[in-house]
Amino acid sequence: MTDNQPLIRIKLDDVKKTRLPLPQPTTTVAQFREELVKVDRISTNFYFLDADDYTINPEQEKSTLLRELLDEQNVVRLKSKENIQVPNKKPNSARERTDLNYLSANTQSITTSFQQPIIPGSIPVHSTVQPILANSLDLDDWKRVFDTCGLLCGIRMDEKEPIRAMQPFLKFKELNNPMPLIQVYDNSYICSYMRNKRMASSFVSNNYFDGSLEFSSPLLGIGIDMTYSKKNSTTSEQRTIYSTCVFNYPRVLIELNLTYLEATQSFIDDINYVLQNTPTKNDLGKVFSRYGHVYPQRVVLGGHLFHTEDHLIKGDVIEEEIRRNVEGRFRSDFFKQFEIHANSDSSNRSRQETNEQRSSITFQAVGGHTLLVHNPTAWEQTVTDPKLWRIIQQDDYKPVTDLLNGQQRRAIAG
Repeated sequence: MTDNQPLIRIKLDDVKKTRLPLPQPTTTVAQFREELVKVDRISTNFYFLDADDYTINPEQEKSTLLRELLDEQNVVRLKSKENIQVPNKKPNSARERTDLNYLSANTQSITTSFQQPIIPGSIPVHSTVQPILANSLDLDDWKRVFDTCGLLCGIRMDEKEPIRAMQPFLKFKELNNPMPLIQVYDNSYICSYMRNKRMASSFVSNNYFDGSLEFSSPLLGIGIDMTYSKKNSTTSEQRTIYSTCVFNYPRVLIELNLTYLEATQSFIDDINYVLQNTPTKNDLGKVFSRYGHVYPQRVVLGGHLFHTEDHLIKGDVIEEEIRRNVEGRFRSDFFKQFEIHANSDSSNRSRQETNEQRSSITFQAVGGHTLLVHNPTAWEQTVTDPKLWRIIQQDDYKPVTDLLNGQQRRAIAG
């Protein structure tokens, strides 16, 4: 070794063992293990450690680059197998549950690691993933989730597309600290939808906003864009339809109802102020624009990857054929992306980049760490974090006016 040659330092059980020339950037952990055992005759009975002191399992060594484990001093840390311990989970009385979906506070757990994507300008490190069940969250956790996802806000229908209002019309009841009504919902699946209106991916699972509403109640039609009530054309004239394919990773199903929620005082006050001053539809429309016109009673949180396309068609075209073709292409491209990123061996990188360029679909993400949208294998791991859950599906809509009393509703109806 020359004086100017960069070196890598080896520590075994926090004891300095040896120094070696810095390997090539493409050297995997598995390749370095073979060299280390051969050159320095260190026993094979050890694990490599990542930056968080978690072990790298032998199978992951084949796809993990050694440089991902180096710290600022070019030190690689090893741990003898006999010194590996499985820690006890620390008790947390605030989150203890008696149901079978929750791990007991004394249960031992083993954490697995996954391959992080290489982000330009940074050196990736291993991270750990511990799935968090929705029924392990306490009330404060849920209030943060509701606030982050805008679950207490209604849906505005005064624009061409449905959008979430900015001002909440719902709040948690203060008495008895009631918990939300939830159901753990953590499977994954691909589905596709055809819609006559363009809308955000979280709305496409329901045709409520798809141009076929019947305003049987005058309360529902105030301030709403009339395109929501237009009937679908059955003529052969050209029209545009929108296909949206999604790969859903749901985590929880939530029911929004008045057992634990109630109208905000600001919503009630704004309605009363308008009603006391000879209201017009324009005045009421401004209130609903602030708080929303409708709200979903059932919401699914989690994350999904999606792709939306528009199709110019004639009335005699079979939409189901378009949907099947689009979904088939989505599935093909989606699993191609998983295959590309599942193998991070640098010897395949040029082939992988070529495949990526050939992909005909650009994926978008809702929920999870959206900056990782181009690496689905890394993105899907981040959906386990409740702080990154977002609305991916919502159904069973009701007018926000249902929260008003009978006198208020009659005054609005005129």
